[in-house]
Amino acid sequence: MSCQGSVLLNLNLQVDFKETYRNRIDPNREYLFGESIPVECKTGYVKITNRTDINSTIDCRQNALKPNEGQWDPIFCTPVGCNKSAMSGAYDYNTMQMYKAYDRLKDRTYTSSETHMFPYYPNTVYVRCSTPGQFFRDRKYDKTFQCNLVPNSTIEATWSPVEGTLESSMQCQPITCLTNELVAMSYRATIQDYLTKGNFNSCVTLTDDTGLETKVPLKDFLSASEYKYTVSVRFDCQSGFAMSTVNDTTGKFMSVSSMQTSCSSVGSWNKIISECIKMSAAIDATSGKKFVPEPKEAGSAQSLGATVIVILVVFFTLIVVLDIATLSRDIKLLKQNIRRLKLKASMKKNS
Repeated sequence: MSCQGSVLLNLNLQVDFKETYRNRIDPNREYLFGESIPVECKTGYVKITNRTDINSTIDCRQNALKPNEGQWDPIFCTPVGCNKSAMSGAYDYNTMQMYKAYDRLKDRTYTSSETHMFPYYPNTVYVRCSTPGQFFRDRKYDKTFQCNLVPNSTIEATWSPVEGTLESSMQCQPITCLTNELVAMSYRATIQDYLTKGNFNSCVTLTDDTGLETKVPLKDFLSASEYKYTVSVRFDCQSGFAMSTVNDTTGKFMSVSSMQTSCSSVGSWNKIISECIKMSAAIDATSGKKFVPEPKEAGSAQSLGATVIVILVVFFTLIVVLDIATLSRDIKLLKQNIRRLKLKASMKKNS
């Protein structure tokens, strides 16, 4: 019973051995039952039967289907694992879950149904809060960790935070929306003045997730820095004022006297509150253009026009005067030239 070296070279083992093992195989040799070809696991992998060893073997064994023949039987390598407990300082098993992993070397993604494949080199693991309606303290929904080899080690790996993941912010909390994000970014630093002096009513209407409405003074509403997910707030303009918004159906601008916005599941308000302006300057609902008042002549327009006319008259008069003076000089020169010509003609005749 033996195994052919040439057979082993032609096998697609699909194992995580360094390719150098092929250099140790003699294609013309018959290997006896029990003989082994030494192999070395790829970086980040260890022997499956001994996770402290990076060396493995491909053994000549008995063929289970053909007992009189031999077959090559590799002792596989497996990825170095990252212990979940090494994440315990940041990862809370009660409030968080690993929901996705990505093998950056094999370009393969593992889903929540393959969690047994998550904690291994070279995977990147994605963590989120396990309770719906929650995000992390830094208002992010995902935290990312990589299973990397410990420096100067080939058999140990540890978790490393990546992509801006801060372990200090890994506490789950209910989703909220920031109060100052109710308005456009350029007004957030001065939201108090923008809303209290923006021709809004002195009270806003808050609606909680049960549908209960509460009138709250605008200044009291602004004193809170954030509001819970599912809370809605309605702003009303003072009489004679309106704000502009986009019609959800037509996509066109329209004027409204009130606007309601809700704190969404992504931690942001679903509508931005615009200022209340006088109805005559509000955005036209049908044309989508801003109202433009009729043009009025400036009070100083008449006197300015008269001044311009005088300047023009003087300018053209000067041109005419200058032209007359030039014409008179030219006529005088012409007469002198005629006299000279006559004189020359007379002198020639006498001679």
